[in-house]
Amino acid sequence: MLFMIEYQMINFKGNPVYIKSEKSFSYQPWNNCNYSLMIGSGYNSLDVNLDKMKVVHLSGLNPMETWQKGKVSVPTSKSGILMLKKESEFLPGTGMTYAEGWTTTFDKVTGWIHIGKTLSISQCNCVEFAANTIAAVHRGNLVAILIKPVFKTM
Repeated sequence: MLFMIEYQMINFKGNPVYIKSEKSFSYQPWNNCNYSLMIGSGYNSLDVNLDKMKVVHLSGLNPMETWQKGKVSVPTSKSGILMLKKESEFLPGTGMTYAEGWTTTFDKVTGWIHIGKTLSISQCNCVEFAANTIAAVHRGNLVAILIKPVFKTM
């Protein structure tokens, strides 16, 4: 599966949220999506709108107790669209695993969270594809997601 970036100015609606009581990420308001790409070591998913082959946001279970503490360097990014190259048929309402063994690192000072295999993303093209949500892509492969959610207790 390949990821493509189309840079363009986007006025994002909503914000990423981390709901402490549910130990999960969400996006409010929720965007229209019908496919999930599972990433990381928890049950994180990149939620996709198959009509446009566009990744709309990050959601899913990711308990804070499993997070590593550390410095998260936020890359320079431009707003745009994170798209999937359609290499096979994706069925609405389903999903697939894209990456396993990724860790989550939380920078308590900045509030940014890095989900990925490595903290080094210097060779990547980076796009903010949802508010405060950045994808790092290297040669068509997704390397990391950086997110700065609003923390809620609910």
